[in-house]
Amino acid sequence: MFRSFFRMELSNRVAYLLSPNSPLIEVKSAPVPQPGPNELLIKAEAVAINPVEAVKQSMGNMMFEWLVMHLLLIVFKGSKHIKTYE
Repeated sequence: MFRSFFRMELSNRVAYLLSPNSPLIEVKSAPVPQPGPNELLIKAEAVAINPVEAVKQSMGNMMFEWLVMHLLLIVFKGSKHIKTYE
């Protein structure tokens, strides 16, 4: 059973890389994850994409060749506790 601290509809938006070595990122809606045992759901107040990711996407392996996986490096700035598992 989940306990919600806010009486609002939760939404989730995710930044997706469209293809490897492409500078294009698409932001879409995604399902809100539900916390499991010993987990919390938090609301990020602000996020930023790491500049290294932008360079990696636009220049490929010319720079940061040791980063072989295509992932979005996100920096979170502040958060609020939204849900907890009971």
